[in-house]
Amino acid sequence: MSANKDRLALIEHLSLIGSEHSDDLRETLDRVALAIATGMEAEVCSLYLFDPQRERLVLRATVGLDRESVGKVSMRLSEGLVGLVLEKDEPVCVPDAISHPRYKYFPETGEERFHTFLGVPVRDGRKKPLGVLVAQTL
Repeated sequence: MSANKDRLALIEHLSLIGSEHSDDLRETLDRVALAIATGMEAEVCSLYLFDPQRERLVLRATVGLDRESVGKVSMRLSEGLVGLVLEKDEPVCVPDAISHPRYKYFPETGEERFHTFLGVPVRDGRKKPLGVLVAQTL
């Protein structure tokens, strides 16, 4: 029963963040990433947003990876496990991400110590994809 209460609390927290007006998108995304990392007890939670002009997924928020890599790390949809999530348009769960053929290494993130990968597509309702939410653990 406690696990269900924790899940409901996380959903309520995310709903509150989403309903609050903020002109600072980065701050809002950081709050979402922190809430999910805490609620899922994951060492990493990152949000990659799709930039249609560049046709790339760009790291826009993270808890657990090097924050200096935010806005600098990006990849095409055909690259990495993050790109695979949008290619498949479904969640991708990999127990040992580093050994997966689609793993793409970005040394500036410091992510090499995190092995599990769960990526889920982020959509605007049933419309086009907005990006990918990633949770990683040691």
